Amino acid sequence: MGTTPRFVSRMDQKPAQNMHDEYWHEHVDANQYPGFEYTALIYLNDQGLDYTGGLFSFIDEDIAKGQAKVETISPKCGKLVYFTSGPENVHRVHKVESGLRYALTIAFTCDKSKELSGEWNA
Repeated sequence: MGTTPRFVSRMDQKPAQNMHDEYWHEHVDANQYPGFEYTALIYLNDQGLDYTGGLFSFIDEDIAKGQAKVETISPKCGKLVYFTSGPENVHRVHKVESGLRYALTIAFTCDKSKELSGEWNA
């Protein structure tokens, strides 16, 4: 298993400038980023202290009943969230209301053709 693209996200309350800035929509990582099989998020600052809003939610939709079960995580510096990147883990980040939210995203793949090689230079 190797890693695919890694990046630090910086989220704020400013209006989106392009499609990639619209982080608050429900999505599936494997659909958005081909090669993602597992996603790891490491939070670099604290929700409620460094920024407001910016919660992370998993959405488990029960289409037959027209209901959704939502599990919400409050980001804290150093907290790790790790999950499979497929349709079983639909998720979203709530809009940041004030301050700046930082998180490191590391994606893992089992596809050798998609993994990164060499050192990561930030």
